Amino acid sequence: MLVTQPSGALSMSLTQKQIDNLKPQAKPYNVADGDNLFLRVGTNGNKRWQFRYRFNGRQCTLSLGNIAAKDARALANKARVALQEGVNPSAAKAEAKKTLVTLGEFAETEYYTHLKARQKNADSELTMLRSEFKWLWNKPLATIERMDLVKWQNKRAQQIKIASVNRYTNCIKAVTKLASDNELCADPLAKFKRMPKVDVTHDIRFLTEHEEKELLRALERRDSVKLRRTAKIIERTEKNGITFIKAQREQKRHALDRLFYGDHLSPIVLLMLNTGLRRKEALRLKWTDIRPSQDGQYQIFVSPDSDKSRKGRFVPLHDEAASVLRAWSHDQEIRGITSEWIFPNKKTEKPFKEIKSSWTYFIEEAAKSCLSLKGLTLRDLRSTFGSKLVQKGVPILQVSKLLGHSSVVITEKHYASLSDEGARSAIETLKKFNSDTKIKLVNFLQS
Repeated sequence: MLVTQPSGALSMSLTQKQIDNLKPQAKPYNVADGDNLFLRVGTNGNKRWQFRYRFNGRQCTLSLGNIAAKDARALANKARVALQEGVNPSAAKAEAKKTLVTLGEFAETEYYTHLKARQKNADSELTMLRSEFKWLWNKPLATIERMDLVKWQNKRAQQIKIASVNRYTNCIKAVTKLASDNELCADPLAKFKRMPKVDVTHDIRFLTEHEEKELLRALERRDSVKLRRTAKIIERTEKNGITFIKAQREQKRHALDRLFYGDHLSPIVLLMLNTGLRRKEALRLKWTDIRPSQDGQYQIFVSPDSDKSRKGRFVPLHDEAASVLRAWSHDQEIRGITSEWIFPNKKTEKPFKEIKSSWTYFIEEAAKSCLSLKGLTLRDLRSTFGSKLVQKGVPILQVSKLLGHSSVVITEKHYASLSDEGARSAIETLKKFNSDTKIKLVNFLQS
C-alpha cells in the first residue's frame, strides 16, 4: 500500500489575528496553515478546516469542521499518524461516526423505512418504541448494554403482562439486528432473550345470556337518545333564526326516522360480538374487506396489517352480523357519508384509533340497569364470541383460526374451562358406578 502526501512549500501557521481578518469573497477560497492543512473560507464567512493527503495515489480531503486552530492541528497530526500506519483517515472517521449513531436516530430513519417497505404499521411501532425505550433513545447503538435491558425486563414484568414485555423485547431486538445487518455495529442484543411465559390457564370473562340481552337493550336506549338529540338540534336551530326551507326540514326529519343507529358505537359493538374481531381489526375495516365466500354468503377479510399475528384471515359473516353492516351502510348513505372505511371518523375521515371514552361512558350507563356489566371491556365481546363457539362444540382448532390466534395452545389456555367436556363427562359417569369402582376410577384420574 503506497501512502504519500502532496508536495509543496510549507507555509507558516496562521495566527488567530490572521484567521479573524479573513473575509468572505465572491467564491470560496483556501488559506494554507502548513503541512497540507488549510482553512476554507465560504461565501457566507464560515471557516472550516481541511486536511489534504494522498492515499493509494488518490487525492483525498478530510473535513475537520469549524473548530479552533489548535484542535484542527491536533486532528491533522492524528491523521498523519494514521497515514503512516497505512490507514485512510477519512474511512476511520466514517467508522467512528457510525458508532455514534443513536437508537433514536436509527429507529426514525433506517428502521422506519424498513417497516414501511414491509407494509407494517411503522408509525405505531415507532411511537411504541419511543415511549417504552425513551431512556435509551439518545444512547449510541454500539454502547447499549444487554444487562441494562435485562434489568428493564425484570422491572417491567412486575408492572405489565409478560406477553407485553416480550412484545417490546422483540421490537428492540429487531432494531439492533437491523443495525447489525447494515454493518453499523455488532448486535449488542444478540444474546438478549425473551422472558419465559408461565404455563397457566387463563380465566376469561364472557357475557351470560341475560347480560347479553341487557347489553343489547342498553345499545337500543343509547341509539334512541342519540337520534332524539339530533332531532332537537334541528328544531333548536330553527328557533334560533336559522331559516330552513320547509321541504328540506321535512326531508331531514324523515331521514332521521329511517336511521338504525345513533352513531358508530352500536354497529362496532354488534360486529365484534358476532365475529370475535379485535378492536383494531374492527376499526380498520374497509368496505372492500367484505367479500363473497364460496357458499354464496359473505365473509370479512382481516388484512395482515391489522391482524395481530400478521397472517390475515377470513371470518364468515352470519345473517345477524351481515344485517348490522347493511343497516350501517344504509345509515351512512342517509347521512351523506362516503368513505372507503366502514367506521370513519367524521372529523378526520380516517378510521377511529380508539373508542375507549364512548365505550366507558356507555358501560357505566348500562351497569345502572344490569350491575354485572360494570367493568365490561371490548375484549370481553371477543371472549363471548369464542366461548359460544366452544360451548356449541366447534373444534378448538377451528375456534383458534376464527379468532386469529397464532397458536391453538393460546386458544386452549383461554377456553380450557369451557372445552374440557371430556373430563366433565368422565366425572359424571361416577354416579353410575358402585363404591369400589368409584375409588379405582378416581385413583386412575389422579395418577
